[in-house]
Amino acid sequence: MKTVCETGIVQSTGNGTAIVRLTGDQSCRKCGLAAIGLCTVGGTGMEIEARCQISVAPGQKVRVSRGGRSMTDGGFVIYGVPVAALIGGALLGGFIAPSLGVSADAGATGGGFLLMFLSLLPVWLWGKRQDKSARFKPVIREVVDPHDKRGNGWPDSWPD
Repeated sequence: MKTVCETGIVQSTGNGTAIVRLTGDQSCRKCGLAAIGLCTVGGTGMEIEARCQISVAPGQKVRVSRGGRSMTDGGFVIYGVPVAALIGGALLGGFIAPSLGVSADAGATGGGFLLMFLSLLPVWLWGKRQDKSARFKPVIREVVDPHDKRGNGWPDSWPD
């Protein structure tokens, strides 16, 4: 599976990790969110915590990658679980509502939204736990030579 590569400047290091300020390079242009104005990583200087597989120092420009599998898994939990809860709640609410004297449509709507909103708490808790997990943490793959003239010709992905 493909990994997403980004570049950034190391801000600080410690305990096998580094804080990296992303520069919004190649992967940002391919994402499309910046093109429609929803993301301004380069302008805001978004910072991430990344695992160090190599020795880095503050001020160095580095390439950081995120595993494609972890992004797929995260996307499933963040988007799939609430959608499944919405559908399940709608089915359950539509089935139970008539026995309570409420129309099936109102029960389906209320049950769907109630279960979806209740599912957001476990999703949020899962996300907080994954913040500490090495599996979902980006990895610093290499230091970029400041004299490198390749510009934006860096590879879009690195092997896992």
